[in-house]
Amino acid sequence: MDRPREMKAQEKDGKVGLVSDDEIILEHRFDSIRINSWAKHFAFVKLDGNWGVIATGGENKNKWLVPAQFDAVEDMQPDDLFFKVTKNGKKGVWSNNREVLKPEHTDVRLVGAITHYCAIATFENDGVRLFGLDGKSISQEVFEDIIQRVDKLGAVAKGYDKLLYVRKNGKWGLINNTGKAITGFRYDDIAPFRWWPFTEVVYKGKKGYIGVNGTEYFDE
Repeated sequence: MDRPREMKAQEKDGKVGLVSDDEIILEHRFDSIRINSWAKHFAFVKLDGNWGVIATGGENKNKWLVPAQFDAVEDMQPDDLFFKVTKNGKKGVWSNNREVLKPEHTDVRLVGAITHYCAIATFENDGVRLFGLDGKSISQEVFEDIIQRVDKLGAVAKGYDKLLYVRKNGKWGLINNTGKAITGFRYDDIAPFRWWPFTEVVYKGKKGYIGVNGTEYFDE
């Protein structure tokens, strides 16, 4: 890794830069700098009154990851460079200096597995819509809710992390990260898939199981 072990924001002539010992990482030209986790190669910077994100190490060092044109910027993902941006109270998504979703949503969130997100959910007054990580719609349906349920690395290894748990008309169902329906919207609850290709569901108060392909297993 070529990123310095310790960095700090430093003010000079009314402007802020980023330094490590005697090395200047970012020139003193910003209004403010907020350093991210040491494990990451970027910093949040404020320039001419607007926030953006700039790389501080790696192959993209000193390049913009998000242009400084937003009221606020937040990191969305612990591993990939997805950022939630806010403009005039509305939320959008940028990644690697590319607009993924315009800032026109009440809220946005990465969804899928906790360690391997596979979609973006946008939240509005009328419900939740789903987009791929490329910003393209993966479903024409409007859902009432979506939750992250995968919480085991074994599920990621087996591909179960591509399942999305969504609610419509008060009932839960499964779709995958391309928008294909795996089950109907009929369950009172669905437990997360973990190591095995089936999980517990509740249907009309009765417990049973479904497989990752939607096959049901209920006792007679």
